Amino acid sequence: MQVSIGILVTVAALAVLILLRTILDFYFAPWLVRRLHYIPSRWLWRQKWTSFVGKWDLLWEAGGSDDFTDPNRRKGLLTIWQFGPYCYGEFTTGGASYAMLARIKDSYLVGDWYAKADRHGYFGALQMIVQSERYLEGKWIGHSKKFVDVRADSISIKRNDR
Repeated sequence: MQVSIGILVTVAALAVLILLRTILDFYFAPWLVRRLHYIPSRWLWRQKWTSFVGKWDLLWEAGGSDDFTDPNRRKGLLTIWQFGPYCYGEFTTGGASYAMLARIKDSYLVGDWYAKADRHGYFGALQMIVQSERYLEGKWIGHSKKFVDVRADSISIKRNDR
């Protein structure tokens, strides 16, 4: 029995598609997004996403935390990599490094954030409304090992053109 090369290519492409989308839905996404961000991905999702790739000025409110009363500790330069609807970002402030993994859903960026040094020690979720390709604002919610309560407040990012 002979199988046409077209069928084999189609099956292989579907297998790659399923594998990539499965991996992106798990914790391999930060690694994968950073390595694949330069590859056009419209073929994978059949949609063109707003590009958030680049540098952003990040500012969040303290949510009642005594550790972040200084406004300079609540802002940073966020670098975002993107692969399709998946965005991975990193920034450092106050000597600590943080990361976020989010997905574009309609006109929202929805995801998780965490301290890179202790992913389970200081983490939470975020939702931001895409006001424009240059500005997003929304809310973060999170907690740390230090406190028993869950805190929340505002967050915004603005494209950095410098």
